[in-house]
Amino acid sequence: MLKYLAVAGAPRTGTSAMKNLLSFDDRIYITHEIGSFTTSGPLSAHQINKFVKGPNNRRTNNRKGVDVKELVAEIKRTKANGEKFMQLLAKWGGSDVQVVGDKEPLPYLHAIDRIINQPNTKIIILVRDGRDTVYAYTRPRKTKGSKAWWRADNLVRAQQIWIDAMRVVWDKTGGQNSDKILLARYEEVGADPDKFMNSVQEFMGIEPRIIPNAKYFKPTRSGEWPEKMPHLMDAATLEFIQYLEFFGYEV
Repeated sequence: MLKYLAVAGAPRTGTSAMKNLLSFDDRIYITHEIGSFTTSGPLSAHQINKFVKGPNNRRTNNRKGVDVKELVAEIKRTKANGEKFMQLLAKWGGSDVQVVGDKEPLPYLHAIDRIINQPNTKIIILVRDGRDTVYAYTRPRKTKGSKAWWRADNLVRAQQIWIDAMRVVWDKTGGQNSDKILLARYEEVGADPDKFMNSVQEFMGIEPRIIPNAKYFKPTRSGEWPEKMPHLMDAATLEFIQYLEFFGYEV
């Protein structure tokens, strides 16, 4: 029976890197921000274009050896909605595929209930130290003119983005795993990707298997904020500090 997996988290918490790590397992096929779990009608031209041309999706499709042209033709012919699209991923992704899904952007954290109430569906939520995340929101970017909504020009705005996400995660989980939700800390995934992959396999009910390519997983370095933004905690709100502690980060 095909299983469904959503990957979610606040921006700059490593969800894209984790999606790439999951794709090293031939049995797992996760796309990048298509919106599969919340699209009840046919996929839009924008969604299809993102699946074909988006850098993250192209890398995954190439790794899976998918004939994207033929897959897209079937998506259009069948007027596939989000669920049908994921079923087609399993069909075209190879006989080994047992788990399909999508990495969902932050707004879909608010759709957690809707996602996990779907049959055979689970969700992994990635959490990262808020101080590193806030630094990522505010640090200068190499690419000029970026208009990502989460870019922040001050600490107050940056903190609030992270707090808003953590508030939803805490409300839905209480900081605990369940049979439907797996919480993962970015720092622990990066420290031992093999252990994380094993926990995902167990969570999804698929046979434990060593994933050789997991050793190539290279997450962004953590713990830079004390050097790069030493005044960060001077501006920390009580709520910001509380959520750091709720998710096990020392203050």
